[in-house]
Amino acid sequence: MKKLTAITLVAVLTLSIGTSAFAAKEDKVKPNNGNHYGQIKHQVTVPGDPELLDPKQYTGAEAEVFVKPQDFGVMQFSGVNGYSVGLKLSKTAAGVQKVEVSLLDGNDIVLATNTSTSKLLTESGNQLSTPFNINGSFTNDGYWNYGSWNGTVTNVPTKAVIKVTDLKGNTYTVVNDTLTGNPADLKIPTPIDKVIAIVGTDLSYTADQFGATLVFLAAATSNTSVIRAKITDGILTVTPVNPGLASVSVVYRKENGEVLNITFEVVVHATP
Repeated sequence: MKKLTAITLVAVLTLSIGTSAFAAKEDKVKPNNGNHYGQIKHQVTVPGDPELLDPKQYTGAEAEVFVKPQDFGVMQFSGVNGYSVGLKLSKTAAGVQKVEVSLLDGNDIVLATNTSTSKLLTESGNQLSTPFNINGSFTNDGYWNYGSWNGTVTNVPTKAVIKVTDLKGNTYTVVNDTLTGNPADLKIPTPIDKVIAIVGTDLSYTADQFGATLVFLAAATSNTSVIRAKITDGILTVTPVNPGLASVSVVYRKENGEVLNITFEVVVHATP
């Protein structure tokens, strides 16, 4: 019987990303005891972009080629009592992977961060804006994941940091440190604590007790058999009628024209 010669092949696989070449080669080495040892080298094409393996981080002027900061200011409309930040992309929103906007105070403490949702990233436009609502009546519109405000209206941001991630994982970070508008305008009246009243003794309030630059428009109560409320010549008058608990709702207009509501409770006693 003819003796079979064993041949052992060692395969070495080399991967390259984003190339188009393919090669195969067999290199024989010296025979050893009648056996032949060889090596086959393969270069295999794997589709892709080499940049995906090493994403870059860009800031400053380099980043502004991809994203430019725009407005950063006080916002008091559409139910927002807070701030708004705008930005302009070099491509449409659908051409990026993520947009993140943060507001920081003078000590670099993050007051809030908004991140894009899939709804925003299907938009065909390239100019975007995101509101930061502190305590207005704004409701989530689905375009951003809105972060909670870390503080109150007295915590004023000094800069907006915008970070955009493209489809390859590269990030572009720009900063807007020019705040427009007057943060003092954001003052919302603090609800009056629960009020104790006596039957037959009226309570009177002026608008400045609720906050500056306000005008009373209307007032109502939750139970007119306990208390009644009216506005005359800019003065809110609450009249206790019978012992019990009820609330007063006041509609007012801010200097910028926005109409809001504030409610407080009144406990009525028969005697002091």
